[in-house]
This record gives sequence, structure tokens and C-alpha cells, in this order.
Amino acid sequence: MTEAPRLLESAVVLQSVTKVYGRGGGAVTALRDVSVAFARGTFTAVMGASGSGKSTLMHCAAGLDRPTKGSVLLGDVDLSTLKETALTKLRRERVGFVFQAFNLLPALTVMQNITLPLRLAGAPIDRHWAQQVLTGVGLTDKARRRPAQLSGGQQQRVALARAIVIRPRILLCDEPLAALDRKLRQSMQFELKSLQQQLGVTTIFVTHDQEEAMTISDRIAVMNNGKIEQLGPPEEVYERPATEFVAEFLGASNLLDGVYRGTQDGLGLVELASGAKILIQDSANRHTGEPVRVGVRPEKIHILAAGAQPSHGQNVVAATLRSAVFAGVSFQYFFQTSEGKEMTAFDRNSTGGAVAKPGDPEILGFAAAGPATDEDLWPRTDGELYELHVLPSAAGEGHDQRLLNAVADTFAEDGFSTGYTWVLSGDEARLDFLKAAGWAPDGSRSNLDMGVKVAVERLHTRAGSAGG
Repeated sequence: MTEAPRLLESAVVLQSVTKVYGRGGGAVTALRDVSVAFARGTFTAVMGASGSGKSTLMHCAAGLDRPTKGSVLLGDVDLSTLKETALTKLRRERVGFVFQAFNLLPALTVMQNITLPLRLAGAPIDRHWAQQVLTGVGLTDKARRRPAQLSGGQQQRVALARAIVIRPRILLCDEPLAALDRKLRQSMQFELKSLQQQLGVTTIFVTHDQEEAMTISDRIAVMNNGKIEQLGPPEEVYERPATEFVAEFLGASNLLDGVYRGTQDGLGLVELASGAKILIQDSANRHTGEPVRVGVRPEKIHILAAGAQPSHGQNVVAATLRSAVFAGVSFQYFFQTSEGKEMTAFDRNSTGGAVAKPGDPEILGFAAAGPATDEDLWPRTDGELYELHVLPSAAGEGHDQRLLNAVADTFAEDGFSTGYTWVLSGDEARLDFLKAAGWAPDGSRSNLDMGVKVAVERLHTRAGSAGG
């Protein structure tokens, strides 16, 4: 018997969501045709400048705001089909919230604050579970205290416990640790990540703190002007930024402009304005004579004294030191290259002093770098949504999950987003991906290691979408 299709891998899916506040000349577009899926059990940090759409994305995902266009799926429920009463009930049963403001009721005890969502939802209170939650956040001996008798960190723990006591399908955190001091914030980061892993709850975490996002998340979404510029694992987003905005937003990045001159030893050759040549990771889509911008992170640079010999294959750029800043565990150096470009480098404080003084000529060495942004090497196109059908003859009845994951991993390696949605039924398995820039399907795929053939069918173009 064929079972009804059901969503297995995504806890929340936003499909072509646009959100506009106000009307006429005063209208503000907070989200612009955003399509993204949050896989179950994952921890996604959402970053971006103020006004980039971070909080609006979270509010739409939770049903606190209704999209102007597009749809939001919470599990298998389309939130746009629900009336306000049903939507409120769904939020109370499935969504946990943690905000920067703790919003604890001063007249209630810690335990009463924690169980408040259950009482509001009219749900039975499982005292044993509530005690487990209290223990999980390290407040076993504080159950009868009032919020005024707690420290800031303890109040934040109560707010976190209150959010997870309902056993939410999704946990939404809007800069919950921003008001805490650095040491306490770091401690809470690890506590939050530990609880998230124990519960397996899908978490969307809005933050301005790059270190925080890198430390606790499985994926980072970087937003700009109402769109997701890039979504991926922290290391990927940091090391291989998809746009110049991402490269500069996630930490300092040295950007060098040059012209592509072909290949050398399997790498791309770029000529800078000074005539110096450096090597980059190459792409078949690059054409000789095209301008290219190369990004080099400050921590990737080695400072060599003038006249020193670089190691084999190391790029070198001549520069003059302008200033050095002591930062405790490291020094930060500011240079000016012969092209007039400003460059910065970090060097571990291992000698007890700076390696050079202002005015000294130096050589900056770094390994063959990647392009500053994907768009420099691969022309970016509007996202297109495709369906990938695993043929029943290959997948077999029941669709072995390991096989399906292998198929998904293969397409992810080809440039598709790893944020996919499974839709399974008795006779087919469908995966929805956003098309990656520069990827052109040929109608079928038969080169997977396990011999699975996957039919590719374009659904439609999402003009200007930002997908995940």
C-alpha cells in the first residue's frame, strides 16, 4: 500500500518567502524571496548586520509573522493554512523561544516560570520531566527561588529551561546570550549546545557574535539585505565564502585585485597591479584576461623578513609595516603593499614582542589562495529548484535511508545545498534542492558510486532566491 508523502528530514522549510512591512513609499522589505530548509536536529546560527532580516526570518519560521508571499512548513504543516487560534496552539506545542530579555515573571518561582508554557497550553505538567530539565540547566537547588534571587546567568538558564520543557520540535533563540559577560556567555554556549544535542531539537540561533556562531553551530546562514548570501558548515562559510559580503562579514579578509593569466602547475595564475604573480585554486570557468579578486585571511599570512626565502609554492607580496597592535595571545599587524593595498596579519605572541617595527619592509607569504568569492570564478545565476527522483528499481521498496543519504551527499558535492527535503512515498523518493550557481543538469544522473540513477526535473526558476 502506498503511504502518504511525509517530510522526514526538514523541521522547517521556507519556500520563496517575502516579508514586507508597511505600504506605499514607507514599505520595508525585510525578506526577499528566501528559500531555505532547516534539517531536523541541526543547530543553525543566523548572522548578518542589523536590518538584514535575521529576526524576521526567525519570526516567519515560527509563525509569529506571516509572509507577504511564499509559504512556511513546520514539519508537515503549512502555516499559511492555519487560522490564528490554530497557529497559536501549534506554536505553544511545537516551538520554544529564548530571547535576549529573559521575560521571567517576578512573582513566580523558578519551577513555576519553567512550567508556565505548559499551563498556558493547557497541557498536563510532567513534574518528573520538569525536574529533569531543571537539573539539565544546573538549577536543581533553585526551584523555589524567585527571579530576583538569581544571577543573570541563572535567569538565562531558567528562560532556556522554559523553552525546552514543552519538548519543542524547533527552538528559536534571538541573541539570548548577548547580555551576559564574556566568561558566562562562553559557559552558556557549551551548555546550550550540549542540551540541544541531548534533546535533538532543531535550533535556529540569531547572533551577531562570529565566535559564538562558529563554536556552537552545525551550519551558519549569513544574511544581507533580506537574503541568505550563504548557508553551510562554519568552516566552509569561513574558508570558502560565496560572496564578497560574506568574506568581509565573517572576520577580516585581505582582498587583492588582479588579472587571471592562465594556469601554472595546476593552479590559477593571477597578476597583481605591481606585476607580482600569485597562485590561486583554479576553476575551469575562468578565462584568461578576466579580473579576479583574491581573498586571504589574516591568520593565513606568514611574515617574512625582507630578503628571506619563501617556502616552495608559497605566494609572496612585498609590503611595509605601518603599525602593530598587541592583543595578548597575538599581535595584529597592518601593512601597505606596493599596490597601495592595506593588508593585515595575525602572528602568535611566541617571542614576547612584535616581529617587526613600523616602517620595516617585509614579505608576506601565504599558500595558494582561493578566490575571495565564488562569484569571481563562477558567474552567479538565479536559484532554480529541482526535484531529484530516486528510481524505485534502484532504491527498492522502503527506500533504505543510508542509500538516500548517499545520494544526497553526492549531489551536495556537486554544488547543491546540503539543506534538502526528503519526501518519501511507496513508489518514489524525492529530494528538493536549490540549484547551485554554474550547475547544469543533463536530465539524469547515473555516475553515482552505488549505481543509483536519479532523474532530474526542473520545477521552476526562483528569481533572486537565496537558498539553503
